[in-house]
Amino acid sequence: GYGGFDVWRFKTPVQDFSSAELSLADNLDSIFADAGGEWHSVILDLGAGRVVYSRLSADAVHTASVIKVPVAMLLFASLEQQGVPPADLESYLEEHGNGYLLSELLHDMLVNSDEKAASELLAYIRQSGLDIDATLSDWGAPRVNVFSRFAPLDGIAHLMAGLYQGDFISPQARQIILDAMAEYTPSDDSRLGVLRPLLPDGAGFYNKRGTITDERLVIGDAAIVTWDSKAYVIVIFGYPNKIPTNDLKLVSAIEQSALAFWEFAK
Repeated sequence: GYGGFDVWRFKTPVQDFSSAELSLADNLDSIFADAGGEWHSVILDLGAGRVVYSRLSADAVHTASVIKVPVAMLLFASLEQQGVPPADLESYLEEHGNGYLLSELLHDMLVNSDEKAASELLAYIRQSGLDIDATLSDWGAPRVNVFSRFAPLDGIAHLMAGLYQGDFISPQARQIILDAMAEYTPSDDSRLGVLRPLLPDGAGFYNKRGTITDERLVIGDAAIVTWDSKAYVIVIFGYPNKIPTNDLKLVSAIEQSALAFWEFAK
C-alpha cells in the first residue's frame, strides 16, 4: 500500500559486552531482584572508556545528597567565571563567602553532607551569575537538576568521570573536591565503602552517599574507585516499588553489589 514504514537505528553502535561483564550483570540483577524495590545503576570503566553495566540509568531519579558533587563542581565553575586564578582557589575559599566561608561550606556539604551548607553554596553560585543549566549542558549533563536533585544516573556518572579525568574544572579545583570526597567518616565503611579494606595500598576511593528515609525512601551511593592503572565510576540507587523492600535491604544489596563488582574487576 501507500502507508510506508519507519526505520529506527541506534545513534551510536551498540556495545558488545564481554562474558565477564555479562556475568557481572547477571549477578547484580539477581542481587537487586532479591532485595526488592526498584534499582538504577551504572558502572563505567574509565580506563577502557566503556560502560560495564547499566540498569535504567537514563531515567531521571532522585539522587539525594549525591547531587552535592555537581554542586561543588558548579561552585568552582562560578569562581572561574569570576576570574579567580586556579592557584589562588584554596586561599580564596578561606577568605570569601556569603555569611559563611566557602571553605567551611564546601567541607560541610561534601564530608558532613550538611543541607544548610548545600543551600548556601547554591545561593552563592546563583548570585555569582553562573548559568547553571547552560554549564551542566556544556558538560554533557543537561538533565541533571541540582535544585530538584532529580537526574539520570548516567548523567551523574558522566560528571564524576569528568571530575576525575579533569575535563570540566581546573586541576586545583578537581583536587579540592576529590580530597573532600576521600575524607574518611565512620559511615564510609558501609554501602560501596565495603570496598575500602579490599583495595591495595595507594588506591583511591572517592564517594558520596545519598539517603532519604522521611516521606520517601532513597538509598544510594556513588564512588570513583582507582587502583593500579584501573579507574571506575560506580553509581547505585535503590527505591521502593511494587516488590516490598526497606532501607536495610537496599543497603545490603549495595554492599553485595560492591563485592560482586570487586570479584569482576580485581
